[in-house]
Amino acid sequence: ELAMRTNGQKREEYLEKMQSQSDFKTSVKLSTQDKIITLSLLLEHKSGVLSKVLNTVAADSGSIMTINQGIPLQGVANTTISIETNNLTIDLEALLDKLRMIDGVKRLEVLGQV
Repeated sequence: ELAMRTNGQKREEYLEKMQSQSDFKTSVKLSTQDKIITLSLLLEHKSGVLSKVLNTVAADSGSIMTINQGIPLQGVANTTISIETNNLTIDLEALLDKLRMIDGVKRLEVLGQV
């Protein structure tokens, strides 16, 4: 089993990396007291997906500060969005859950908060 590889890594290395990522996620407390949150999203390359993400944020009084989207490759595009959260009308975790439920959002991760 030690020779088992995941993306070219030994199983132990892979599990350590996953634990490290998990520790980071739990160490970042998500709260609306922080003013700006930066998200990394993987979006399907189909009409309206980014628009739905932006409209969802706006509907809950979040303010989009920056949007950065790469050219779609193999049907998906990496997107980074910074959102001002101090006026949100819902809990930040609830907003993130809503964004994850949008058809075409393949992945959503919190990169950081300021």
